[in-house]
Amino acid sequence: MESRITVSVIIPVYNDENNIGPCLDSVLLRQSLPGAEVICVDDGSTDGSGQILQDYQKRFSNVTVISQKNRGLSNARNRGLAIARGQYVYFVDSDDLLEEGMLLKAWQLCREKDLDVLFFSFESFGDTPQMNERYHKIIYDTKRKYCHPNKVLSGRDMFCLFCRENEYHVMVWVQIARREFLNRCNIRFCDGILFEDNLYTFLVLMNAQRTYCTNDIWYHKRIRENSIVTKPECPENIMGFLTTVIAEMEYIQTHIGNKNDDFRQCQEKVMKHLLQQIHKRYHRLSTADQQRLMQNCSAHEYLTLKAVLLLADGQLYQ
Repeated sequence: MESRITVSVIIPVYNDENNIGPCLDSVLLRQSLPGAEVICVDDGSTDGSGQILQDYQKRFSNVTVISQKNRGLSNARNRGLAIARGQYVYFVDSDDLLEEGMLLKAWQLCREKDLDVLFFSFESFGDTPQMNERYHKIIYDTKRKYCHPNKVLSGRDMFCLFCRENEYHVMVWVQIARREFLNRCNIRFCDGILFEDNLYTFLVLMNAQRTYCTNDIWYHKRIRENSIVTKPECPENIMGFLTTVIAEMEYIQTHIGNKNDDFRQCQEKVMKHLLQQIHKRYHRLSTADQQRLMQNCSAHEYLTLKAVLLLADGQLYQ
């Protein structure tokens, strides 16, 4: 029997007492989709986030709160997905905002076109005037310039289209996926890494049969101090990209093999970007952090990292 829950909105929360209230208001008060459930995973918060979540759970019958020890963003998302009942699943970050009415629009489009995954656009805003100034290139950059064809594409064709048009945005909050599709293909977030959206989105596109993209702006991304994007470089950042490179290479060798030249060029473009991230981020680390990173690598990770670092700049950035 088909679930009566339309969309499961999954929100991991960790020490975000200043922003989780506005986020939940945008999900609960500014949406008109019937039958949506909201699953908040409190990932070991030590501030007032837990109490705020409990207050919202008391006010709204469609809110479920799960509390756990701090295990990271991937684990929290997977925990929410494990209990989700919606026909579609949507992941939201606890400091961001949804466009008014977007859940209904997304749901209607998914149902109308029988989609595995729907992609859409977003805009960013600074938490303070200073953040607006510091990250103005990110904030004022148009995210989807290309006029996407008004038709359903396979995930791999959409992957190539995104790559050709330089619009391969991996962020999980600009896509909504059919839950049955994620479960059938066993797509989950890689536990224990940062920048986990890279691998998740790659697997989504490699497996989806029916995808569609709209340029409508349905998500508002907050740029703030001490987020994963803005905090100083650390070895864990490089490990996230390194894990993704290894996993994507193994997936391609096992499940894809030799494809046409267009797909291969797009795949190489994405891989090159990941290698660039490893290369430049490694050289931002202190010597002590570089040594710590090497010591924590498995043999496979160590050899892959050394190979990346041996690449000349011309090979990576031309």
